[in-house]
Amino acid sequence: MASRTHVLVVPFPVQGHINPMLQFSKRLASKGLRVTLVTITISKSMESQTSSVKIESISDGFDEGEKLEGHAGFIKRMMLLLWQCLPELIEKQKSTGYPVKVLVYDSIMPWALEIAHKLGVCGASFLTQSCAVCVIYYHMHQGTLKTSLKGFTVSLPSMPRLRNEDLPFFIYDNVSYPDALRFLVDQFSNFQDADWLLINTYDKLEDELQVLAHYAVGCFMTHCGWNSTLEALSLGVPLLAMPQWTDQPTKAKFIVDVWQVGIRLKVDEKGTVIREEIENFINEVMEGERGKELKRNVVKLKELAKEAVDEGGSSTINIEEFVSEVLST
Repeated sequence: MASRTHVLVVPFPVQGHINPMLQFSKRLASKGLRVTLVTITISKSMESQTSSVKIESISDGFDEGEKLEGHAGFIKRMMLLLWQCLPELIEKQKSTGYPVKVLVYDSIMPWALEIAHKLGVCGASFLTQSCAVCVIYYHMHQGTLKTSLKGFTVSLPSMPRLRNEDLPFFIYDNVSYPDALRFLVDQFSNFQDADWLLINTYDKLEDELQVLAHYAVGCFMTHCGWNSTLEALSLGVPLLAMPQWTDQPTKAKFIVDVWQVGIRLKVDEKGTVIREEIENFINEVMEGERGKELKRNVVKLKELAKEAVDEGGSSTINIEEFVSEVLST
């Protein structure tokens, strides 16, 4: 029975990762699966509740006022936490008569697949980054992406020509971020071993959507996180791109040069954007001829996003295929 097929969904504890995986969980539940979303608290328990998806909250184990030991320390803490808590959660579900069949985990946490297989359940890696970024990771992992710290361009199959400022920051700055590169290699190796690979496609998102959907919103200045980018595209809102780090420069490249739905803010030699720069670009998007072109392009993507999640759309078909495979496993 579909209703007894239980899927455990574990996002990385950052809102931009939790939201798309929560929406994915709702889509699975709408297809008859029993779904539990596991949230790892950072300060307080996540308050989000939904009638179709059960929420299990795990304490992150941090004491009040405790300082993180950087990004690497946070990742290590999350890894140890999941090794401790996931076996307990999965064992707990057995007693309810709804044993977990599949563990859907955020691709940024590759160690979750090892946990799943050790506990005798299938693992599905949910990519919370864009396909273009994953392609770059793939070529980095394969050794076919050669970089240098000085100006260069990269040509990859089915990708636009990329400059160093268009790549995830730790790729062209590999001298300063060796741990990030090792993590990247481990992450991609894990993709290849997962039982399923789930691409984060356009979906019906909430929260920020309520603001972006307002008729008075003419553009959206964003750090180019994938979640925020999809939200803006799904509502036809032009973008002012101001990427900060990790994979955001690559997304800014697509926003500006490939999809042509936004403008990238320029930074000075100190890496800051001056007030006049922001004002000029807002005026250009809101009132200029270029802004009209951006609006036309983003409306086209909005329609494609709507088609993807409608009945018979690519996103809906992919989810239905995944559910079918889960039920037949």
